[in-house]
Amino acid sequence: MLSHHINIIKVLCFRIAIFLFFGLSEAQTQDLMDLKFDNLTSENIKIEKGLSQNTIHCILQDRSGYMWFGTWDGLNKYDGYSFTIYNRQTGLTGQTINTIFEDSEGELWAGTDNGLNRINNSSNEIAMYRHLESDTFCLIDDNVTSILEDKLGNLWIGTQRGLSMLERSSGRFYPFFHLPHDNTPLRSNAINDMCFDDRGFLWIATNVGLIRYDHTSRKVKRYYHLPDDPFSLPNNQVNSVLRDTKGNFWVGTQGGLAIFNRISQSFVPFYHDPADEKSLTDNRISVIFEDGQGYIWIGTDNGLNIYYPEEKVFTRLMHESDNQNSISNNRILSIYEDASSSIWVGTFIGVSRYDRYSSKFRHYKHLPDDPNCLNTNYIVSIFEDPDRVVWMATDKGINKLDRKTGKFSNIQHIPGDTNSLATNDIKVIIQDKNGYCWVGLSNLGLDRYNPDNGIFTHYRNNPKDQYSLSSNDVISILEDSQGYIWIGTETGGLNRYNPENGKFTAFLHDSSDEFSISSNYIWRIYEDSKGDIWVGTDNGINCFKREENRFYSYLADINDPESLSARDVFSIYEDQAHVFWIGTKGGGMNRFDPLTGKFRSYGEDEGLANNVVYATLEDDIGNLWISTNWGLSKFNIADETFINYDVIDGIQSHEFNLGADFLNNRGEMYFGGMN
Repeated sequence: MLSHHINIIKVLCFRIAIFLFFGLSEAQTQDLMDLKFDNLTSENIKIEKGLSQNTIHCILQDRSGYMWFGTWDGLNKYDGYSFTIYNRQTGLTGQTINTIFEDSEGELWAGTDNGLNRINNSSNEIAMYRHLESDTFCLIDDNVTSILEDKLGNLWIGTQRGLSMLERSSGRFYPFFHLPHDNTPLRSNAINDMCFDDRGFLWIATNVGLIRYDHTSRKVKRYYHLPDDPFSLPNNQVNSVLRDTKGNFWVGTQGGLAIFNRISQSFVPFYHDPADEKSLTDNRISVIFEDGQGYIWIGTDNGLNIYYPEEKVFTRLMHESDNQNSISNNRILSIYEDASSSIWVGTFIGVSRYDRYSSKFRHYKHLPDDPNCLNTNYIVSIFEDPDRVVWMATDKGINKLDRKTGKFSNIQHIPGDTNSLATNDIKVIIQDKNGYCWVGLSNLGLDRYNPDNGIFTHYRNNPKDQYSLSSNDVISILEDSQGYIWIGTETGGLNRYNPENGKFTAFLHDSSDEFSISSNYIWRIYEDSKGDIWVGTDNGINCFKREENRFYSYLADINDPESLSARDVFSIYEDQAHVFWIGTKGGGMNRFDPLTGKFRSYGEDEGLANNVVYATLEDDIGNLWISTNWGLSKFNIADETFINYDVIDGIQSHEFNLGADFLNNRGEMYFGGMN
């Protein structure tokens, strides 16, 4: 039961975020600014019944794997599919859930604004505990804010009017700091948070200072803000206190964050600095949390922050109204890490979840304020050269990414310069064996780029020259194993360029010749392991046999379930087992056997992300990666199953582009699209 429910939360709750580098370099820290969250709210369309209310005061995963969310209006139990709501109508003492705690016996405790509740996770029975003036051994106050368990199994209950200890052996509550005869009264009985240290001392965050309490000796040590002491507590309203795995104490106040040095008995403060983007987003600290990596997450009234102890800097994460994968709101109320290392952030408007391990995607995009990035987000073609420079064709010229330095540069058309790129509107780019780049242009033919001298040579259609390019609307290019350059056009069929004599040979559809190419609209060109040239068109797929100088066509036939599943062929790929995979426009992916000429299709009904397939690549262990019009699919050929990835996982957008794919010799796959 335990593993089942943990898997539910880990696998089915929602996959989050981009490929992350949790290292210590500045570049790696910068990557975390692009964290992607999945957001659950009371109106989440992915779930039949969402949260009971959007203000998330507290979060917990129980030992069975269920997630619990305490809201302003009810307690929510989440199994990865739906929510079960607990409130006053179902037996709780109050509607507003301030804190949730699971004890060593597996029982759940919910502190509300109107009493304490113990929930039996097996039977769902609820026991209620309230303050009664006539009972000396009852809860000290009904507004419960925090719960801890000590080594003896006793529960410590923080409230807005003091501290109670529930002695489990007797079932009695014992009050602290609230009795008139207590010789160690607090200046404030309003307790906001608590934690134990390694010596068993209880550290208590109150509305007037930080308290260290030794239960054995009944001694209290108080820490306050002193206006003349910069190393005192930043502010007397202490909202959160945390002891991290290194023994440091983090204190969040209404006027700043601080680390407490137990040796010097002083505080090292951190404040918001409008001039420093690596400072806190706000001084009003609401919650502090340490994750399994040792990073400190700080929630404020205006944004989320991650602190990296080695670098001593903060990364800021803010809600962005135009980004559905940013945190749902800037007012942060709770933070939690589940068993699968996902981080859950409770906000004033819903809960946001980030899964650091769900994705291995690195996302490059245009950022208006960053000169060292793509100059546009529309990527139509990609290759990586031997020097690890990635060349990208776009609608604004050629973008180059130097993987060694991480720097971007671009090549663009220069008006009046005949040696420059003919136009910035590019459809396709490849590199040949000699290092020349061949660039297919929108309505301006073909350009060849010499990286050594930066000169572009232009090839255009000349109606008077039968050996010129047949059409200027170039959309696909291939260099074959014999050094010929094959060029596909939108209206002029297929061209083969011979570098030795500089002549183009055109292959056009001829309705009277069954061995001509099936269409003049050429989407894709591919060479197989035997040296045959495969051509995807808007009317089927063709295999060109060099020795015969003939095309053999395979067309879609709605009356033949073993024919090609759609007319338009966008991608062609031969896998390690020499099986052919054909991507179509609207017909999904086809498995093709050239010996029988039969096709078998895989579409959305079989688990493919979308029936428009743009590209297919293969990883080192034989999985196919398929870019579509609505996400990226990984296909396990052996068991014929799909795993689909969408923008939540870090891909550039749901929509990819035809021809924007490349596999380098290190096993990295590039897929480009609209973003």
